[in-house]
Amino acid sequence: MASSSSVGNLLAGHTIAEKLTKSNHALWKVQVKAAYEDVHGARLQGHLTGDSVAPETHLITDDKEVKTPNSAYEEWEAADQQVLNFLLTSLSKDVMIQVSACETTATAWKIIEETFTSQTRACTVNVRAKMKSLGDEMAVA
Repeated sequence: MASSSSVGNLLAGHTIAEKLTKSNHALWKVQVKAAYEDVHGARLQGHLTGDSVAPETHLITDDKEVKTPNSAYEEWEAADQQVLNFLLTSLSKDVMIQVSACETTATAWKIIEETFTSQTRACTVNVRAKMKSLGDEMAVA
């Protein structure tokens, strides 16, 4: 896994000119995909997809059952927060409100995808219904 400082440097070079709003998901996603290629190259795509599972926050030594911080968790969390921060900076205020309580990148990404996928489906159904209605009207005329 890349260190958290290299993750920050990796994503710092990508600016998303068009922040995600309720009406430009396709345009926004094209821009994010360019940055995603770098995320993928750094093996951080699991933070978006949810495949990268957080390690335990603490380790317990067998002999004394003493909890010590898990450095693997600290690295994972630092990388995840860098990717999450990048994602959040690409959102408009209206969309950011929907993911503001998310603690991980995967949770935020899932909410964004579910929100805009359902909106796209609703628009598709609406357009099909209108086209059918117009077709029915033309058949009667």
